[in-house]
Amino acid sequence: MANARLDPGHTSPSFEVSWEDDACYRTNPIVLTELLWEQVPVLEFVRYRVTSIEPGAATAVLPLNPQSTNQHFTHQAALIVLAADYAGGTAVLSLTPGWPVVGVHPVTSSKSMALWLLKVDIKYMRPSVADLVVTAEVAPANQERIRRRFLAGKPVIESVPVSFWNGDTKVAEATLTYFARQTDALRTDGIEGKKVNKLYELKLTSSAEMIAGVRARESGTLYEDPYAAEMAGQHGVALASRFCERLPELGGMVAARTHHLDREILQFLDARLQIAPYILHQ
Repeated sequence: MANARLDPGHTSPSFEVSWEDDACYRTNPIVLTELLWEQVPVLEFVRYRVTSIEPGAATAVLPLNPQSTNQHFTHQAALIVLAADYAGGTAVLSLTPGWPVVGVHPVTSSKSMALWLLKVDIKYMRPSVADLVVTAEVAPANQERIRRRFLAGKPVIESVPVSFWNGDTKVAEATLTYFARQTDALRTDGIEGKKVNKLYELKLTSSAEMIAGVRARESGTLYEDPYAAEMAGQHGVALASRFCERLPELGGMVAARTHHLDREILQFLDARLQIAPYILHQ
């Protein structure tokens, strides 16, 4: 899985990357599967995998196994939606060559894509009793419009039809609606430019919550911080756990920085207290 992190990189993603170059890494089914497994552990747990990617289309497989099934040993309905989410998202991201998706691909430039699921409408036709093949395709007539809007920094909202198959038997059909936009265009929401986009707000608060969560984990080592866990909240604690698992040295780095800053602040305050009588006397 570590090999998946060796991104050849495109420093200026601008649709100048050819499909062939993009398919070597960003839209390579094997690499994308490994990246998704790393970032979304439940996908590895159920052995979900992307099997093919073409411009505007993707196919994935949700195996029938004990991890992916319900009490009837058929595919669990929520996991069918999960498989659809990532298959549909893969179809959308395939239309933007060279643009890494935040949270999936390593980001090596100032340009990246924010991609979120907005809505799901699914119809189950029969229980899934074999490996589930999930196919998603963005309507060909819409693909150029999506590219133009995205490149212009405008929000893209697109509904993607998804089909589910056990061999030649159709199990379900769905329509999933996605939001996509350049991440550096997420700062504001609306034409007045004053309302902060919720996704940008999440990006900002998540960073602060994560550091608070790491401070809470490290409290009692070089310093005491009884308030960090409350400041981090459940989200920050979970983020800290994930980041420290992937980057074990993060805890020590935050602890050392916190200890140093606490010491500097205390020394500054102590110095101010020592000179306070002279200031008051004058």
